[in-house]
Parts: sequence; structure tokens; C-alpha cells
Amino acid sequence: MAVSNRSFGTRSGRFHSAFTIINSAAEYLPSNPLISKADLASFVDLTGNINSEVAVAQMKLSDAQELRRHLSFKKKDKNPRCMEVLIKEIHCYIKADIQDNEGTLKIFDEISRKMNPSYKKEKLPAGVAENGKPAKKKAGYKNGKPSCEKTFSSLYGYAVQVNSLINQLGAAYQPTNTDIQSAQFQAAVTALENINGEITLFEQSLIDTIARRRDLYDGKTGMKERIALIKNYLKSLQGGKKNLVYINFTRTLRGV
Repeated sequence: MAVSNRSFGTRSGRFHSAFTIINSAAEYLPSNPLISKADLASFVDLTGNINSEVAVAQMKLSDAQELRRHLSFKKKDKNPRCMEVLIKEIHCYIKADIQDNEGTLKIFDEISRKMNPSYKKEKLPAGVAENGKPAKKKAGYKNGKPSCEKTFSSLYGYAVQVNSLINQLGAAYQPTNTDIQSAQFQAAVTALENINGEITLFEQSLIDTIARRRDLYDGKTGMKERIALIKNYLKSLQGGKKNLVYINFTRTLRGV
């Protein structure tokens, strides 16, 4: 199960508070460098900073993904110059104004079909739902709009293909719509390529940062292991588990 940033933040905050207890205890003088006061002081900062790094990495990825959505598929009237719209406009222009290019038009028709697939609805007998379980409603139809090929990777592939076709048309391709003119469309394709590359980098950065956090918290020399070592050391002091430092340390870790 994935652990939320809030859970890591809680662990970091409690560990920081627990550290202040042992840091002020004169009798706390372990020789093990993993749990020495000096090393723990630096470690506490690392556990807090890594949470901020994860949050920043998540934000960068989220912002890039939002930009890609804006550049890719139309969402009402919020992004009328997205790639999906541009390809449709180019398709319309090819059909209307390019002569003797039946082969090119067929390719555009196929791209359009893939971007906006239409499947015949399958009639269901009375009392049967799409999942095969009994249904209360009378005979109906299976959803005729299943998931289509509207993925970011497929759209970029279509954009590259369309750009290649435009280049092949050469001087014959002269739309007055500036958004779908050769240079402008090439720029739109490049922008989509760049944002896809950025997202790949941000995804990897987030994966790496989360892995470093997991190691800091639950690795062999991480917070979990250090807490166990600290508890053992505190139990070795006079009074054992009844030692006030041990009691306050463990209570603070529990959030009591």
C-alpha cells in the first residue's frame, strides 16, 4: 500500500521532536555513529528535506502533465489550438483544397477514424447488463463508445505522421489558416515532443526521489533502524524502560 506524504511528514515531525529529547539528555552518549547526537542532527534535517523534494517533484510532474493535456486534446473551449483540433482542421483542408491526393486523404481518413472511433452498439437481451449480471432494465444496448486510441503517445504519433504528409505535399499545401501552416504546425509538433520528454524526466525524478525517501525512512540505516537502536541504548541506561528519557522518547514517537 502506498504511504502518503502526510504519513512521512508525521513520522519526520515526531522523530524530530523525539530527537530533541535525547539531544538534551546528558546521559545519552552512544559510540555508534548512526545514533550519535551529531549524526542524528544531520539525519533529522535529511528526513525533513526529502519530503519537500518529493512534493516539488510531484508538482513539476503534475504541471507538465496539465500542460500536455492542454496541448493535446480539446477540453470544451479552453484549448481551441490543441493538437487534436489542428489535425482535424488539416484534414478538412486536405479534403477541400488538395486535388489528386487520394492516397494522402485516405491516410488522413484513417487517422481521423482512429482518433474518433465509432463502434456499433451491441444489443443486449432483456435482463442482462454489460457485466453479464441480471439487470432490472429491459433490453438495451452495450456502450458504443469504448476506450479509443486517444492516448498521448498515439496523438504524438499521429502528429508526426501528419507533419510528414504536409512536407510531402510541398507547395500544394497552402492553407490560409496560420495555425495549420507548415512552420506553425511543425512548432506545435515540437512542443508536444518536448513536453513528452519533460514528463519522462519528471516521472523518473519522482521515482528516484521516492526511492531515496524510502531508503532514508525504512532502509538499513534509515529512521526505522535508528529508532530501534536508540531504544536499545536508552534501555541500557539506569532504569531501563522506566528511564524518563526512554518513556518520553517512545511517547513522542507515538504522538502521545
